[in-house]
Amino acid sequence: MKKILAFFLLLSSMSFAVEIYPETYAMQKMIPQLEKGKRYVGSSSYEAMEQIVAVPMNQNIQKALGTGDTSIYFIDSNGNTVKAGPEDYIVAPKSLSRIYVLSKQQLQENYRGQ
Repeated sequence: MKKILAFFLLLSSMSFAVEIYPETYAMQKMIPQLEKGKRYVGSSSYEAMEQIVAVPMNQNIQKALGTGDTSIYFIDSNGNTVKAGPEDYIVAPKSLSRIYVLSKQQLQENYRGQ
């Protein structure tokens, strides 16, 4: 009985494990996608990044990171652990020096495509 309980405990802990990619690794894998991304300009003067490049979280990003998960976790350029889901965008300034996540709604409200 104890062996069965230990097996299920191990199995459940493995299913809740989430891989969190470090910023440098995530940037290295995502920059080729971002280079092809759509360019946006901030629509308000208070935006921290006036010009950005954005790509939707899609199979190309998943493939670049070597995962089949629909959501990924990585450490952004502010040092925060962030989740990028199917409705989110990976964004970077035009210089591609940092990476962040924006929801589709935030992108549409604060930026306009070029």
